[in-house]
This record gives sequence, structure tokens and C-alpha cells, in this order.
Amino acid sequence: MSDNEPVVESGETPSVPDTPTAPETGAVVPPPRRGRRWLVNILLGLLIFVCGAVTGGGVVARAAWNRVSTALHYPEQIPDRAAQHLTRVLRLDKNQSAEVKAILQRHAKTVAEVRREIAPKIDTEVQAIRDEVSAVLRPDQVKRWIRIFDDLRPKVFPSSGGAMILRRQGR
Repeated sequence: MSDNEPVVESGETPSVPDTPTAPETGAVVPPPRRGRRWLVNILLGLLIFVCGAVTGGGVVARAAWNRVSTALHYPEQIPDRAAQHLTRVLRLDKNQSAEVKAILQRHAKTVAEVRREIAPKIDTEVQAIRDEVSAVLRPDQVKRWIRIFDDLRPKVFPSSGGAMILRRQGR
């Protein structure tokens, strides 16, 4: 034995200089186990996956809402977009594509006329919703309800057909 080595008496645990000891008992504390690290990695991976799925779902929902909203606010674009879609999906040649587009445009005019005919009825019902809900609310709630309703109305209940086109053109 050399002079620098600590002397260990019987029944005593040898001390290791870099090993922490418990303050009360003086026992050697084992180093932390790393056996559960894989569980943390899996949980973090799942968290990242879920965040990506939520973000992707939000993007897809927003894109779908934009398409529906565009179709509602610009009904005159529907025949052209439908013709483009059918040309791509059905692999129509130029003649077929032109005929399908003409058919869709011709019927779109009829559909727009029907929409113009029923638009006043829809507007009357939407106004009834606004008024009846206002009657149920307290005066402080009515102001907020009208603001919310008037903000959502063009998005949820756009006027149909020509009424919307005239409104957009400032007439």
C-alpha cells in the first residue's frame, strides 16, 4: 500500500472522491440510470408528430375554406374551374373540354337566375335570425351580437347570384 491511498477499516465502505454521498447516511449514491431515455425520445417524437398533424390539418382546413369561400363569393368562376377539373380528371381532349365548358357556362346562367329568385327569401330568413336572437339578448349583448353577426354574415350567408356581383361592383 502506498502513502496516498486511504485506509479502509473493516465494515467501512471505501469512498470514491468523485462519487456523491448521501448527507445523512454517508452512503455512496449511485449515478442516475439512463434506462428510461428511450421513453423520453419516443414521447418527444410523438409530440412532434402530433404538432405536425395539427398544423397540417389546420392548413388543409384553411385551404378548403378558401376554396368554398371563393366559390360562394365568385360563382361566375365555378364553370371554368369545374371544366378545368373535369378536363384533368377525365382526360378530355380540346373539343370535349370546350363542349363541357360551354355546357357548364350555359347552365351556370340558369342557376344564377334561380339564385337571384330565392336570394330575397334567404336574406329575409337570415334577417329573422338576427332579429330573433337580438330579442333574447340583454342590451349590452345585442351590440356585440350584431357586430359578430354582421362580420360573419357575408362569409356564411353570402347573397346569391347577381346580387353578390352587383354588390362587388359597387352598384
